[in-house]
Amino acid sequence: MTKESEYKGIWWLPDNPETRVHGSLRLVEEGLILDLIGSFKEFFSNPEIILGFSSDGKKITLHKCFEIDSRFAIPGFQTSLFEALEAFVGVHFQTKDEIKFKSLSVHYSHLNLRSHLSGLCALKLPQRKGEEELLISCKPPEVIQVDIGDYKVCLEMKLRCNFSPYEKAVDIKEKTYVTIESAEERSFEDLKRSIKHIQDFLTLLVGQPVYPLEIEARTELSKEIMNDEVNYLPVQVYLGMSRIFGAQQFRSFYVPFNVGNIGEWFRNYLKGWFEKKESLESVYTLYLGTLYNPSMYPEQKFLSLVYAIEAYHRHFVKNCELPEVEHKRRLEEILSASPEKHRTWLQEKLKYSNEPSLRKRLKEIMEEISKNMALGELIPNQKIIVDDIVTTRNYLVHNDENLKEKSAKGEKLLDITEKLRTLVKICLFKELGFTPEEIKHLIGLENSNLEIDRSVNTF
Repeated sequence: MTKESEYKGIWWLPDNPETRVHGSLRLVEEGLILDLIGSFKEFFSNPEIILGFSSDGKKITLHKCFEIDSRFAIPGFQTSLFEALEAFVGVHFQTKDEIKFKSLSVHYSHLNLRSHLSGLCALKLPQRKGEEELLISCKPPEVIQVDIGDYKVCLEMKLRCNFSPYEKAVDIKEKTYVTIESAEERSFEDLKRSIKHIQDFLTLLVGQPVYPLEIEARTELSKEIMNDEVNYLPVQVYLGMSRIFGAQQFRSFYVPFNVGNIGEWFRNYLKGWFEKKESLESVYTLYLGTLYNPSMYPEQKFLSLVYAIEAYHRHFVKNCELPEVEHKRRLEEILSASPEKHRTWLQEKLKYSNEPSLRKRLKEIMEEISKNMALGELIPNQKIIVDDIVTTRNYLVHNDENLKEKSAKGEKLLDITEKLRTLVKICLFKELGFTPEEIKHLIGLENSNLEIDRSVNTF
């Protein structure tokens, strides 16, 4: 949802269609707000579904509704205010179990500026005096399809052309869409989880939060058959997520870096992103959380990335100093030599004693990455960086006053946080199968963009 809009109409509950109330649905930064002149019931209610019919003839379904205000004035009349978490414009669903779709097409933020996808092939301008012909050639690029389980996921560019004889103007717009389609209708909750996972993949690629700006759906309930041809009327889907309005906007005086051909990353690595969801989730959720929540305290961002790198090492490198048999023997020797009354306490203290330290985790990860790529070009002075990360983590977690002066603060904290972010991102790309050249390309461009951001923020 990128701009505010309003639908005026009449509204009713599925189990009481006779009681209809006039009002307007506002799609605003605060959410999906239904303002009624009247009320469905005498008391506050939280209906699962509210149905509507707009003044311009559109069917509307509001889902997950709750009443946030109700007033009655004498003289005057009653008013009610509802908020919905989901709105579907173009269809009526009588129950939540009916909310199913064959496909969702999502236009995500940033993709138009961040990819090479374009259908604008050629622009021919008048070359000499007397020539008056202006030609613009447009052809949508190849649709990129990836089969993921029962889903078919497509990345495509759609061209929209508006011609105004009155204004004597032609407006051509390109938009990149990701469409997820199933042979059988799937619940909106299932599809929503999938488009969120794709959103996370794109955020990982772009290096900035990506959000769904437009969602268009196809459902059997909006199907029409004309001349033996099936036509699915589009359903517009709106989510009550105010953060989309606050998504970071690009500054007009510099062009954001281009991540290259997102289509190729999409084709080659999206399937792996889905297949490795469970094993990577504990890592990427901590990493992406620092992007989706820019208002986090610097210390919180730093610690989240430390936890992410620990989670990665625990799952993909190794999580023990000694083989389990040797460690068990060592524990038995230590416990047997300790006073019996302290053994339970000591055993609890030694529960995780076979796990490597943060310093060793960082060192092993860097050594592993360096086997295939020149990590020093992206993270120079690694020993100093590791010392700073370990010292700062120990101070923040253990509140050790002896480490206070040595711990990173201000610009230094921001710097080691960015180095940690780079390391986590390299690890994620590596597990997805990106080549060292691709990783260097993506990380290098993102670091260049961060330098531009820092320079701009100093004005």
